[in-house]
Amino acid sequence: MKGILKSLFSKIKTSSTGDLVKLPNKSGLIIFPISMGKITGEQSAEKVFNFIKNKVLEKLWDNSEPISILILYSESFYKKYNMGHPNHLKLIKEHETKLKSLIKSVSYLEDSAYSFYNWDEFINKFGNYSEIEQGRDYLLKLSELDDIFGKYLSETITRLNQVDSLDSRKFLLEETVLFHYLLKEHINYTDDFVKNRNKWVLIAYSGFALKIFAYVHKHNVFKLDGNSKNVFQDTFYDFKSGYLYQYNNLDLDKYKSLDSYATLAKESEHR
Repeated sequence: MKGILKSLFSKIKTSSTGDLVKLPNKSGLIIFPISMGKITGEQSAEKVFNFIKNKVLEKLWDNSEPISILILYSESFYKKYNMGHPNHLKLIKEHETKLKSLIKSVSYLEDSAYSFYNWDEFINKFGNYSEIEQGRDYLLKLSELDDIFGKYLSETITRLNQVDSLDSRKFLLEETVLFHYLLKEHINYTDDFVKNRNKWVLIAYSGFALKIFAYVHKHNVFKLDGNSKNVFQDTFYDFKSGYLYQYNNLDLDKYKSLDSYATLAKESEHR
């Protein structure tokens, strides 16, 4: 199994600073999970669009195979765990409208390549919410039984400046499960552009990877290794820092937070 995964990872092209150099020469899907706390800032419609146009399409893509973009809003997710705000739906509508307008402003961009879903809407259409919640509860129990995973969860809550509560723990763990299932292709997402021809799936977020994400991947917690041929199945791309976290290459105890890997990679470039 490790040999198969190692073979897949060897196909990932990154620079000396850990940034992506090229996307695979196959059809694929890039998922942008939009945090409600960043929707008007780091993940504004303009910043997401500029990354797609100026980085993905002009530098990473070789124009040979189609790429789909999935914008995944977290409003219903925040609301579920008592972190919602009355203006969140308004912010989503404004973000989606602006992003669609920017897409239409570029003649060569295909509207059907871009899909927009709220968290619950997406899971109910393409996944199994009961299974997602079972996975979340399994990780919650694991955090109580496994001192290391429990420590990573507590450290993550502190690092994100969240109040340590049952809701905040479930919030992070449900996010962990959904991202894991998407990367392992355990959720069969299809769209009207690429349909079911996605050969790779990449999660792109404006921020660092979490240790709890990495732990679940490194320890194959849900026994999904070998079910996917996605070259990015054990990764997380931070488009703000321009760094691809490859979980199996990370020492989770080396630094207090995984963003140190991205920071040090950039610093080494200027030495």
